[in-house]
Formats: sequence, C-alpha cells, structure tokens
Amino acid sequence: MGDSQPCGSHWIFGEIEKKYYAAGARTTFGCPETDELTTSDKVGKFNNFQHGSIYWSPKTGAHPVTGEILRKWRAAGAEKSTWGYPLEDAHLNGMDPSDQYQRFEHGTLTSK
Repeated sequence: MGDSQPCGSHWIFGEIEKKYYAAGARTTFGCPETDELTTSDKVGKFNNFQHGSIYWSPKTGAHPVTGEILRKWRAAGAEKSTWGYPLEDAHLNGMDPSDQYQRFEHGTLTSK
C-alpha cells in the first residue's frame, strides 16, 4: 500500500492517536479499521488497524498489540483475560523480528 492510498475515515483520539503517529502511523499499523471503541470490560479503549490494534487503559496507557501476541491475547479474552492490559510495547526476543515478547499486567506473552 502506498502512502497516497486513501484510508477511509475513522476516529482516533487521545493517547491512542499519539501512539499511532509516534510509532509511524500508516507505515507501521496501516489504515484504521474501526473508530475508537470501548473495551468489553468498559475500562479501556482501542482502535483496530490493518496490522494490529492499540489498546489504552487509564492505569496502563496506550500500547500496540500485534501479530501472534494479539492473536493469543484475544483468544484468551484480551483485557478480561488473566493477562490484563498491555503494560508496554512489544520487544524483540533476540535477532529474529518474528520472535517478540510483550509484558501485560499479569504476565508476559511471546509470539513463539
């Protein structure tokens, strides 16, 4: 997708918007696919993008969750799971870019 391709129109606000642009916006996440939504526990907010999501809660701030970590986290129940909300962005676990880990309120998830 070239940067000149239109995305459509979706609302992104506050800390999620700041994180989206600070992390590279469309280059990193692609186009937004949803407006900002309220999480199922009614505590946080999130937006879905072509290449992941950014979740925010007042306690943990805004953090992207992408790829295999996002799939595992959502399969477990996302913010209502035993993991809770993300505490930080994902980190490389060595030199392989597909091998990542991400800390959540109650543990760490890995992409492998």
